[in-house]
Amino acid sequence: MDAEHSNDSAAKAVQLAREGKAEMLMKGSLHTDELMGAVVRSATGLRTARRISHAFIMDVPSLDRVIIVTDAAINIFPTLRIKSTSSRTLLIFLPLSAFPCQGGDSVGHGDGQP
Repeated sequence: MDAEHSNDSAAKAVQLAREGKAEMLMKGSLHTDELMGAVVRSATGLRTARRISHAFIMDVPSLDRVIIVTDAAINIFPTLRIKSTSSRTLLIFLPLSAFPCQGGDSVGHGDGQP
């Protein structure tokens, strides 16, 4: 899909997610403020009543496991309540995903089943 510029790219990605044509967003080379600006936009974004959370999912070739870091850029100084909410979100998300790891394993099932 062509985009005029990075902000347009972010807006189109969010639109695809809103329409159910994308299951997740990947930041890639976009600046965080460009992607998050589209995500949190009240009229066209992905906001819900839940707190926004994110995860860095890293498959490091020298490790036998995937490393997941949550909320390193969104919830910078989380309270215990925010940490609890982010953890629950991650536990809901992971079984629905299918991130391939070294050796062919996956983080989640990828079949929509927890």
